[in-house]
Amino acid sequence: VQQQLPQTSTSLERCFDGVSSSADLDSTHTPVQGKAPRTQFVAPWFLARNSFSTSMEDKVEQAPLSSPSSQRLFQNSKPRSLKTENPYIQVEVNDDTFLGRFVLQLGGYYSKESSLVQGSNSLLKMVLEHSESSGIREALHLKDDFRTKHAFLCLHVWMILRRLRKSGPDGKKVSQLFYDNFQHDVEMSVHREGVRVRVNKWLRQLEDIFFGAAQSYDSAIDKQTEDFADVLYRNVYAEKGDKNYSNALARYTLRELASLSLTDTESVLKGSVKFNSSTD
Repeated sequence: VQQQLPQTSTSLERCFDGVSSSADLDSTHTPVQGKAPRTQFVAPWFLARNSFSTSMEDKVEQAPLSSPSSQRLFQNSKPRSLKTENPYIQVEVNDDTFLGRFVLQLGGYYSKESSLVQGSNSLLKMVLEHSESSGIREALHLKDDFRTKHAFLCLHVWMILRRLRKSGPDGKKVSQLFYDNFQHDVEMSVHREGVRVRVNKWLRQLEDIFFGAAQSYDSAIDKQTEDFADVLYRNVYAEKGDKNYSNALARYTLRELASLSLTDTESVLKGSVKFNSSTD
């Protein structure tokens, strides 16, 4: 049952270094003074179309310029530790007998490597389910299409990676495992959208979108290059709809970042964390 750290094809050095080097950015990334580089590309059809119901899109387009409901979101709840009693994914093992424990130990189940793999899997499972079914996306009037859902997921992946940067060498290992699994899930999502040709090209562009957004988020928070809500409005809302909701998304994101900081490193590495779903 030994779980090995996989050989990775994509490095997270860009995230750990904070700001991408010019060598890491292709020619589509053009720095703008006072702003982080943005990714320019021709969107594939599965990013441009709405893959699901159009009801959420209609709500966004018809929203008033200043919605009272958006101004009430995430105003009262305070940051708190996101620690949970158990990892998000609980693996049932037969270790009640000496033979069972011996086999598990022989297979490396109790090893540090195995623990890091299990922690990264739990973190990704939590992020995927929270992004999809916590109700936060609907409360923020985000569109129910591939592009928006991917951007919302990327925001949560960035939050976890940002916390793992401060978790030492083990945090870096878990980051790479977590990120590789995230990219695998993105690939599966692209296939579910019906893409069968030039898949690697679209995956590369989606990866560039993630790194561009992550760099913009880091720069807005660490260097105050621009207002964080403006960055979210551009990357998540595609500069469409009621901008007050991007202000609410900024309040939510800052709350969760602070909550992750209040969560002990051991719980983060074990995947014993869960984002707060409260909209108060």
